[in-house]
Amino acid sequence: MIKKTERDRLLFYARKINARIFDKKIKNLEFKTQIKTNVTHKNLIKNFLNQNEIKRFIVLNPFSITSNTTLDTISFLKLAKNIRQIYQDVSIVIPTYDLVHDHFINELYGYDKNLSKEIIIFKNNDDILNLAELILKSICVISPSTGTTHLATNLKVFSIALYPLGDEVLWPTYNKDYIFIKNAKDNLSEDEKQEIIINIIKKLEKYL
Repeated sequence: MIKKTERDRLLFYARKINARIFDKKIKNLEFKTQIKTNVTHKNLIKNFLNQNEIKRFIVLNPFSITSNTTLDTISFLKLAKNIRQIYQDVSIVIPTYDLVHDHFINELYGYDKNLSKEIIIFKNNDDILNLAELILKSICVISPSTGTTHLATNLKVFSIALYPLGDEVLWPTYNKDYIFIKNAKDNLSEDEKQEIIINIIKKLEKYL
């Protein structure tokens, strides 16, 4: 049995309401669903990039409320450190928000305070379109199965998605590049975490 995407399922149920009208009209419908930012968001991100002298960068998102099948924060910091060692001409921007910012900063300084000089933190306010504009300017997004990945997909930006099995069907990404994680982050061994980090770095090369 072929699994359907969320879009396919919604269209399936829409057709059930009135199949005749659906079949007649569907080909004429245009779903303009790509997110649009405005001049405020564009200027904010432009200023942020200029102030931090950022040119080529990736967005690294270690946060996920909706999925526990991901890496823990320390593993994401190890990933960031390895990426900076290998690709020194590429900046890493980590977007945070109020709910996670302070805890993340504590984790960062507890892990390696020198790493704070190697990555750039973008602390967003409540406007998700700022994040959308940041993603739009990036080379690639590395993120669990959460809103940041879905934004990249909507904006047709390359991503490396850390997915549990099955999410590639429910939430296919723009470029369909996945790292599949079998267990929740608290159940991953150190060897499994290291293997995931290595695989992400290998995949990243083709986008840089």
